[in-house]
Amino acid sequence: MNRNSRTPALAAQRWIAGGVNAGLLLFLVFLALGIVLVIWLVPNRSSHPNIQSESALAPVVTPVASESQIVTPPPAHGTEDEPPAETKRTTLKPRAAPPPLTNPSAPPRPEPSPVTRQLVASLSQLQVGRGPITAEQAGAWKQTLQQLVDQKEAAIPAIREFLEKNVDINFDAAGDRKMMGTASLRLALLDAMQKIGGTEAMEVSLQMLQTTADPVEIATLARYFEQADPGKYRDAAVSAAREALNVAASGQWDGRDVSPLLEVLKQYGGPSVAQDLQKFGNTWFNYAPMVLANLPDGAGIPALIQWARSPEASAMSGNDTYLRMLAQTSTQYTEAFDTLLEQAAANRIPASAWPGIASAIGGSTLEFANPTLDPVSPLAPRSATRSYHIAMGNQNFLDLPPPDDMSADLVATRLKYVDRLLASTSNPGALAALQNTRAALLARSH
Repeated sequence: MNRNSRTPALAAQRWIAGGVNAGLLLFLVFLALGIVLVIWLVPNRSSHPNIQSESALAPVVTPVASESQIVTPPPAHGTEDEPPAETKRTTLKPRAAPPPLTNPSAPPRPEPSPVTRQLVASLSQLQVGRGPITAEQAGAWKQTLQQLVDQKEAAIPAIREFLEKNVDINFDAAGDRKMMGTASLRLALLDAMQKIGGTEAMEVSLQMLQTTADPVEIATLARYFEQADPGKYRDAAVSAAREALNVAASGQWDGRDVSPLLEVLKQYGGPSVAQDLQKFGNTWFNYAPMVLANLPDGAGIPALIQWARSPEASAMSGNDTYLRMLAQTSTQYTEAFDTLLEQAAANRIPASAWPGIASAIGGSTLEFANPTLDPVSPLAPRSATRSYHIAMGNQNFLDLPPPDDMSADLVATRLKYVDRLLASTSNPGALAALQNTRAALLARSH
């Protein structure tokens, strides 16, 4: 009786115990799955399209009591919590590093101080592109930049940190550039390093030269090095310009004007750059002959002559400019004029080239529209100056009128060249263009 009464009770106890064990097991399984899911989500958080990693956020300026004098420029447009209008720059793979300027066993480079990091962050928060920058915004920005320069060598680590991010703020509008006194934040920081000077500033500048592909930055750095130690870094600057030009000519380019790179070759490359310019002539068919004509000591004249005498020249892009450059250099190099006369007598000068040739014989010149190393010509603002933009290769140049101070001897020489060309051709277009130039030169001689 008692044994039979205990059997249902024992079965119930076992059923309850089994249920508890199964529930506990199920709980542990779900707990383990939850832990695995958390472990998987945490490292992938920054790659989620709707989640920004900390490095992707706009820099935030946190006021520090000891930094109360730092001026934060007001945003040009929008609100202060908007991210800065930074743009990614085109870069190249680092080139071979130059010999270090400091002891290789020196301690690691210093980290930026909170003050200098905040100053650079303040400069990078200026909003552009939604209207003109105001005088108040420009003034505050320049004051912050001066405060950074006033930190002297302590500012270099913070400047290096920003430059290594490979971002920039561009002042594309002409009014903004004039207001800010620079074309971009990066150029302003490079200028700040030059003002600060010292070994570390030179090291950072060399690092930038090895990695940047921006034509204006390369030309600006080349000028800084030449001012700091003439001749020492010319090879590095020319190498940087060549590499950037090769990238641009390969089609892997964002369309930036390469004229500053050609200026570097012209000023620092020596006679050997004539070969580079001939190679790049198919892409920059206006720029190449313009630089060849201005290489020191006439180093580019043989290349201009070779082009003019080529049987295929008349069918190649830029032929008119090559012929015009022979005319432009005729008063300096007689072999240039002799070749031009030879081509005219052989009737190998197309009608389209004669207006430019006649204008150049009369004293007009072609120059880059946006020079970085060369000064802007005082003739550029004149009403007679004409500007040209060629979409292919983004070539921009000016056709400048003859200067007012042309000497009587030079006028006489130019008149003689006009008369010799008039006697060598019967092309109606050539005769009309040359007669106009002759009349202008005669007006100067009276």
